Amino acid sequence: MLNFLLYNRFENVDDLLKQYVKKNDFWLNRSIKIDQALTPKENLKKVLTDLVEELYENAIMQRILLWALNDTHLVTRFMILAREVENVQLIRYFDANLGNYGVHFNATHAMLISGIYYLILHKSISTFSTVDFSTEENKELMKQNVCDMIDKLFSEPNDVKTMAKKLLNKGVDKNIIAEVTGLSMEELDRLNVE
Repeated sequence: MLNFLLYNRFENVDDLLKQYVKKNDFWLNRSIKIDQALTPKENLKKVLTDLVEELYENAIMQRILLWALNDTHLVTRFMILAREVENVQLIRYFDANLGNYGVHFNATHAMLISGIYYLILHKSISTFSTVDFSTEENKELMKQNVCDMIDKLFSEPNDVKTMAKKLLNKGVDKNIIAEVTGLSMEELDRLNVE
């Protein structure tokens, strides 16, 4: 009876596995929507903290990720390509709307996601850099750090020359400004004239 039900619902075992993966994969089991009420940076934080939250709780997705790393089965290749296809619009949105901060968005996004994956997959083995990510407290720490990294990566950089000029106008010694900002005395002299 079970065989009959399986073969009526799925074409073959690979089809069954594909459906199982789609149902349990964070990127494939739901459409990730951009909330127009949020800024692009807030949307990115939401997507990645949602990933942390779900992956922590979803042991099946954890096993699927490990499987994909260890096997080039047709289903794992399907899953990897399907994730890429599903996320093209999401990547384009963030790449176009986060602004140009001298950060390559796609590579940065990939590194953040892979770091999340690794730390969560590693959490039951041991600490990582002395942090025990198996605790609820450190899950929250991970989510906060993801948000902090996004803030730092996609924020206006402090303009060193503007700060140096303000310090010069306040009468702060040039040697101190040069030491703190890394600007040369010649650069400070030019700022003093501007």
